[in-house]
Amino acid sequence: VHLKALMPRSQMEALRPLFDEAREAASRRAAGQGIAAWPESIAVVPTAPPLLPPEINPDVLETVHQALLDRRQVHASYTVRDGGRREWALHPVGLVHRGPVTYLACMIGDHDDVRLLALHRFHAARASTFDARLPPPTAMDESMAMVASGFNDRGPVRLVLEMDAVAARHLQEARLSEDQTVEPSDNEDWVILSATVADTDQLRWWLRGYGDQVEVLEPVTLRRWMAETLTETAAYYAGE
Repeated sequence: VHLKALMPRSQMEALRPLFDEAREAASRRAAGQGIAAWPESIAVVPTAPPLLPPEINPDVLETVHQALLDRRQVHASYTVRDGGRREWALHPVGLVHRGPVTYLACMIGDHDDVRLLALHRFHAARASTFDARLPPPTAMDESMAMVASGFNDRGPVRLVLEMDAVAARHLQEARLSEDQTVEPSDNEDWVILSATVADTDQLRWWLRGYGDQVEVLEPVTLRRWMAETLTETAAYYAGE
């Protein structure tokens, strides 16, 4: 599924015989033995509710793939979040896939900063005869970091939480950071967890999911945000 969005169709067609040969080779093995049984021996469970991938215009996808291969500009019609439509000349950098969404990292017009545009919001795209500008050497690394952080990275912070011990138990196995520490709290059945993390929207959504099982002690800005969020949520359910 991921390869369809990330690889040009011509390359997918070239690889198809290899995929078919691999499936045929696996099917020739005795049922329930060796590599033929491997798919029944593994499973992947998502950490969040599964989301269906948004539909991408196949013509747009093919145009973007070819423009990346040829290093050409793309003239695009793009639907922004408020529903309006923008016409842009784009200089493609690369594709970044996260969850159900595929993003085009690109430079818009004469701007040098790299932006991320969701492919499913492209209404139309046309390859140009003009060469695309070369991106900065770190453009793809920065784009991947931006997508991974949820697009709003406020920088590293020393996160200090007072947390229900049961809720925090799995964090002692899958740690938030290399420098994470967990100590007993003065409150019975609670612990103090400290770790250096990036203050991102993703982190804030994760904290909010714990509700009253966690209290942010530091940093002050995040503690204030958490308190305001919980107050707003309580007021909403109270019908205020």
